Parts: sequence; C-alpha cells; structure tokens
Amino acid sequence: MSVKLIEESDWEGILKVQAGAYEKLGPEALEVLKCKWRNLPAANFVHAKDKVVDAYLIAHSWNHQVPPKLHTLLPENIHGSILLLHDLAVSNTVAGLGVGSKLVAHLFNAARLMKFAEIRLVSLRESVAFWQKMGFVEDSKVGACPGYGSGAKVMYRVLSACTDAA
Repeated sequence: MSVKLIEESDWEGILKVQAGAYEKLGPEALEVLKCKWRNLPAANFVHAKDKVVDAYLIAHSWNHQVPPKLHTLLPENIHGSILLLHDLAVSNTVAGLGVGSKLVAHLFNAARLMKFAEIRLVSLRESVAFWQKMGFVEDSKVGACPGYGSGAKVMYRVLSACTDAA
C-alpha cells in the first residue's frame, strides 16, 4: 500500500471512495473536486493498493478564515497563507488501519515544504475526535456552513517547522 500524489487516472477510484463515505451529505461533483485539486496539486494524495484507490485527501490554498461552501467551485484569487484540507475519505476496506493518519502526515510534510503555517478544515461531527488526535483545535469564532450537517466544526492546526509529527 502506498501514498502518492493524485493523478488524472485516480479520479474514478476517488469518486467510488467518496460515494461510500458521504451517503448522507451526497458526493461533490467531479468538476468541484478537480477545481480544488488543480489549485494546489502538490497537496493532494491518494492511498492505493495494487493501483486501486482506497482513500484520498484533497487540499487547496485559501485566503480566509471561513472555509468555502460544499459543492461549489473555488472563486478566483483565493491563494493565501492557509492550507485548507477540503476532504479526507477512507473506504471501509482500510478503515481503522491508520490510512487517514498516513495521508494527513503526508499533508503536514507537504505543507511545511510549501511554507504554509496553518491548516484549516471543516470536521463533520463524527470525525472531531480524529482531528483532535491529529492536533487540530476548534475555531469557535468561525462556524461551518450548514451544508456540512449539524455538529460540524471549523478546526485548525498551526504548523511548526521542527516539532510536528503525525
């Protein structure tokens, strides 16, 4: 099993993982996901075994404390000092095996190399504890858009050059 940057050939697998992970919220359109990927390809990863995608992480540059809404294309001129972790999804076939943590560790390394000082995300209610274990804290001043469901929280993690380890 390995982690690699997302390539064009990975999208079919990404969409399958997304469909299984977000039955309640509904999957985002391929066009929306690719828009976020194209913004910062070096911060987007898949986990695969035998070339079959079983998890993915999509992140992009952002310039505001409030994350963008779900199901929308990114506006122009959004490059900024914040790395927004848009989505992490893991299929049931590898759930509980540390794959999500592995993808996040790759993102932390990429973020430091690209000189991002902060990563922000919207955590769904059921994943808050996972993100807390990864060093994220709630930003109580910023609310998540209603499309994320009740209990969703905006969270952030400040990166330091020498002390972070996933």
